[in-house]
Amino acid sequence: MHTLIILNEDVDAFTTEKLEIECTLVGYGGNCGKQNVCDEKIFINITNLKGSSFSYSCSIDENESCIIKVTCFNCEIQADASIFVNSKGKFSYASEIYVNITSNSSIPEKISSIKNGLFASESSVFIGSEPSEFYYTMTPSLFQSESSRWPSQLTGYHISDEKFPLQGSQNLEVNLAIVAELNVMIYLYKSNSGLQTKMLIKQSLIILVSGIIGSVFGIFGTVSAVMEFIEGKFIEKKKKSNEKIKLVELKSRRKNISIKNFSSSNRNKIWPLDDTNLLLNRNFSLD
Repeated sequence: MHTLIILNEDVDAFTTEKLEIECTLVGYGGNCGKQNVCDEKIFINITNLKGSSFSYSCSIDENESCIIKVTCFNCEIQADASIFVNSKGKFSYASEIYVNITSNSSIPEKISSIKNGLFASESSVFIGSEPSEFYYTMTPSLFQSESSRWPSQLTGYHISDEKFPLQGSQNLEVNLAIVAELNVMIYLYKSNSGLQTKMLIKQSLIILVSGIIGSVFGIFGTVSAVMEFIEGKFIEKKKKSNEKIKLVELKSRRKNISIKNFSSSNRNKIWPLDDTNLLLNRNFSLD
């Protein structure tokens, strides 16, 4: 959010491509219009709305509701704007009143819209000189882009409730012949602050580069983990192989030692003695 003084440095006027104000009178008893042309007893007065053109339409829907629509093209809200709807037909009354405000937002292909309603008391209808009032805040919005995907600059409005709507004059249904008037006042308050949205290519590039770097380091981390696992398995296998070789060598040495000992012992046992040796042994024994 920024003050309009700051945003006005970038834009001369906040306009919206299309601003629609739709007022629906449910259970309307008078003449509404034919072929979208408003009845001559329906009057619309607009204050502080500046546009390249305006259109007005009135029609009855399948629920016998009178729909009064005002459209402002390339519309700018100057200070506090208002739309006053006055119907002076003989049976100008309604059991419910709805107001829907729709505007292009500064965000490409996005709109801002809000709808509110009022209900008459039991056994009564809205009728009389006191208008039912609806209140909305119109916040200017600015969109700026460095990308060719969007326009370099767009303006619009963000719509929100200013406060709850207020009921106007009501009367019992049995007293309808006494009065013949229905009024609706719609207030559009322009906010002193505005919304600003910027789409910068630098930010997109930074995000892209960061994503690539993150992916590369992620791949390196995965490869390192795999190599560490393979290296561990290789060392473990080599260790077992060395232990097996040492065991075989140990067994071989033990076997050779056993064979040598066995051979030496046998030679002493079976070696034949000649007569000289025998005599020497005997003489040795006599001594």
